Amino acid sequence: MSKYNSSQTHSKAKAWLRKFSSKVKIYGDILDVFVQHHPEYVSLVWGAMKLVFTSFVNHDKTITKLAEGLSQVADELPTIEFLSQLYPTERMRTAIAEVNAYILRFLIRAHDWYQEGTWKHILHSVTRPSELRYDDILDAISQKTATIRNLASCGQQGMIYAMRDQLGEVKTRLEQLATAATLQSASMVSMNSKLTDLQFSQIMRSIPESSIMMPEKVLDYLQAQAARRRASQSRALMLPYHFVNSPKLRKWTQSDASAMILVKGNFHSRQPLRYFCFDIIKQLRDAGIHALLAIKIPVQDPQQAIVTCADILRYLIRQGLQITQNLQTESSMSLTCTRIHGNLAEGQLFQILESILCDVSEQVYLVVDLELLNQDFTHPQGFSWLEAFLGFFERLSARKPTHRVKVMLLNYGSDFPFALSSEDFAKFVLRAKAGSNVVAQQQAWRSGQPRSRGSFRLRPRKGGSTGR
Repeated sequence: MSKYNSSQTHSKAKAWLRKFSSKVKIYGDILDVFVQHHPEYVSLVWGAMKLVFTSFVNHDKTITKLAEGLSQVADELPTIEFLSQLYPTERMRTAIAEVNAYILRFLIRAHDWYQEGTWKHILHSVTRPSELRYDDILDAISQKTATIRNLASCGQQGMIYAMRDQLGEVKTRLEQLATAATLQSASMVSMNSKLTDLQFSQIMRSIPESSIMMPEKVLDYLQAQAARRRASQSRALMLPYHFVNSPKLRKWTQSDASAMILVKGNFHSRQPLRYFCFDIIKQLRDAGIHALLAIKIPVQDPQQAIVTCADILRYLIRQGLQITQNLQTESSMSLTCTRIHGNLAEGQLFQILESILCDVSEQVYLVVDLELLNQDFTHPQGFSWLEAFLGFFERLSARKPTHRVKVMLLNYGSDFPFALSSEDFAKFVLRAKAGSNVVAQQQAWRSGQPRSRGSFRLRPRKGGSTGR
């Protein structure tokens, strides 16, 4: 348009003429009133002048309309191109073809007007104003563009509807997968439980039967013997008062860390020590704390008294597995089953016991009567109960700081079946000898004074998991 305007001569005069014509045309209605007073003289002249002024105004409107139309077409083309790529349906292609046809018609008309001369412009500004020449086609372009947008909106709604159906299918499949996963998980749990029970049975069968009496029978025996002695008011030798109230014993029971104590008695203190251990285990079970035990009681067959360190370790392993049976998984039970088979040395058996003790609970007590060992049997070289448990305590504190393992080893016959330095003896050994010099304690026990065996009360650290 600027090129067209600059190519015309007397452009400034035409501009002023257009302004004047537009102003005169505004007041044309008023002038029409004045003309009516002398229509016979003035109407012809005024009509001619009005025609000239209208032609100039229409010419200016034509230029404006062309500029607006071209701008409208330029704004619509990118949108049409994007929607044609986004929704390439048959109706969309038809609508785009129609709007392109109207755009071409508009451009052809604009080109024809541009090619016309001055006299044609003057003539067509009166005979073919912009409203008649371009409004119809511009309105058609707007309508077709709106149709394209409506088709795009419908396509979008269709995609949303299809997406909703797909999401419904995905949801249904996910629910089916969740149901299948639940069923599979339940079946796996059932299968793992069956495998765990099977492996547990294999482990129990793989552990040789020990000559040591089962723990429950041992406790029943000790309970019956203790009740019989109380009923008969037996004068059985009592443990010394300083043993029951020993600071070393109190420290062992009340310590917040894993601890070990070695109780050294004599032949006369064997029965009181057994009853003392029975009281400890009873208090632990009443408090819901696990306790593993290996206590010697009299047997009728002397051949059954032949027990080795490996037998005691297997005996403790069997008790630990019975406690942790419900806590074991199929993989852990499978690993234990693999490790337990074969003729294992004491160190290997202790490693299995160590792994079981880590899974029992936050607190677990072990009471082991080393008099179970056959005194005529050669003890294994390189295995020490004291060193094994002390090393286990260090590893346990690093692996599970909240877990506590308390170990009591009893010996009331010969020396301990492992070497003890003077420092270890002073640190871990607690003497518990009974003899004829405890008559006053017997009298105190019969009179009900608090110096009896039952005066000892175990105070384990709270917070351990419960169980029996």
